[in-house]
Amino acid sequence: MEIQNRDQQETKLGMNRIIVIVVDDVESCRDTLRHLLSSMGLVAVSAESASAALACLAEVDLTDRVVLVTDINMPGTSGFDLSFEVKKRRPDSRTIFVSGDALELARVANFASPYDVFLEKPYTLESLNTALERALNFPNSSSSETMTWVSPIKSRSGID
Repeated sequence: MEIQNRDQQETKLGMNRIIVIVVDDVESCRDTLRHLLSSMGLVAVSAESASAALACLAEVDLTDRVVLVTDINMPGTSGFDLSFEVKKRRPDSRTIFVSGDALELARVANFASPYDVFLEKPYTLESLNTALERALNFPNSSSSETMTWVSPIKSRSGID
């Protein structure tokens, strides 16, 4: 999958792009999320598995910021293990873990990086935006900030 440079893509963080890699084994979930992120002006790509996500990551320029938005429970490699592998390759990356199982999110939170964000399904566009802002605005790894949990606002416009 080729990550294309979008001329209209400018970020408040400078000239570097923000690349969001959406990983979910459910096609409708990942495609909907990718379209939403693209409509927000972000460069978003989707992957159906950890191996596909790592292939996408290999194409990301080192000057770009990477946000991994991943479901936790997937066949094969879990979202948590994928995040660990992405952080080995790109220590400055941020992860937004997504799950419909609050207990699973809580279990992962015990082992996750303090810079990770947790988003419970179903979520709204507003809670997704909050999660992205928090992930992107975390300071560098020398900070004492702690992880963030974005509670869902359950409504009819939530994304399952």
